[in-house]
Amino acid sequence: MIDESAFIETSLARFAPSTAALAALCAAVSGIMDFGRGQVLLAEGESSGMVSLLCKGIAKSYRTLADGHAQTLALFVAGDLLDADAFLLGRASATVSAITSVRIALIPHVAFKQAMEQRPEIGWALLRSMARDRAMLQEWLTGLGRRPAHARTTHLICEISTRMGGGARGRTDIPLSQVELADLLGLSAVHVNRVLQQLRAEGLIDVARGRLMILDPARLKAIAGFDAAYLTGES
Repeated sequence: MIDESAFIETSLARFAPSTAALAALCAAVSGIMDFGRGQVLLAEGESSGMVSLLCKGIAKSYRTLADGHAQTLALFVAGDLLDADAFLLGRASATVSAITSVRIALIPHVAFKQAMEQRPEIGWALLRSMARDRAMLQEWLTGLGRRPAHARTTHLICEISTRMGGGARGRTDIPLSQVELADLLGLSAVHVNRVLQQLRAEGLIDVARGRLMILDPARLKAIAGFDAAYLTGES
């Protein structure tokens, strides 16, 4: 656990507003697990008894219907809790699986509760994180219901880039394939391909070897009408 300490601290930063809170959460971590692309991390209805913090990679949550069709509900990047609902409600409301290879830090529910009792700011940080998750879900619902495919796609690309901390220097690598983007957007892969090719022709993005790179973040945000306030809490 010693060589992992700096890595864990960075991942826990969102839920530790103070040095004391960070120390309490780091002390509560009981292990690190790696999962491969496509592996299920937590199944709907289950609870592992652990709070799972994504330290590396990208994951998603989804619900599967009786006919086998699945609906993606959320995307997770480094620093996100994968199972806040299982921690608070006792069971996972959706299945969580890895989109890329991922690394997860595990904190037993009992230890996480004790850390929250010792350092109340951890609980407030958890509430802020859940409010942010709700705001993202509202944006996704707005996109699915009202945004045309072009705007929906550019908005999601901007959101993922912002959450991954990219764009400051003009280039951001988003390691998602067109099929994965189509799943997140609720569109066909063919439709997404057409939109991406249009954005590529406009010099906004580049797509190569299953990876998407943003070339002009400022112009892409303007086209998408993207305002990151729902992610950052800043006006």
